[in-house]
Amino acid sequence: MRAASFRHAFILIALSATLAPRLSSAEPVVLITNRANAVGELTIDQLRRVYLGKRTRLSGQRVYRFHFSVGDPIRDSFSRTVIRKTDIQLEDYWIEQALTGGAIPPQEFASSDEIIDAVGTTPYSIGYTRLSDADDPRVIILGIEFRDGVIRHDADEYPIRTPD
Repeated sequence: MRAASFRHAFILIALSATLAPRLSSAEPVVLITNRANAVGELTIDQLRRVYLGKRTRLSGQRVYRFHFSVGDPIRDSFSRTVIRKTDIQLEDYWIEQALTGGAIPPQEFASSDEIIDAVGTTPYSIGYTRLSDADDPRVIILGIEFRDGVIRHDADEYPIRTPD
């Protein structure tokens, strides 16, 4: 994929099947990024590092991260699957980061509309939402690199889903 082709579109990144149990009737949760972000695909490790503030740049630009508020089931699914931490573990992690002068946490939002608006108006930003909420004309859906290929959000193996 050419990185330039993604400069004018949001990117939604799907995640691999081995990271979380499949919830067959639940809706996929997809990652979105601002159209100014030229990244085409990320690995799960790169995505985790971005959300933990360990990686602050994508395609040479500072990345701004947006997260759902604590207690939201979409956040819970994303955090457990991608970040591999519960809300309590994340809270402890961000306290440790604050005490040691480390990374700052992603900005939090209460709804998909707020996250889509924030990503849409903030160059080089990244967030996530339900697939059904990602029908904004400013977004496209892509896969994420995992092992031998790319997994799309519509694959049976796609792991991040809303609770039933």
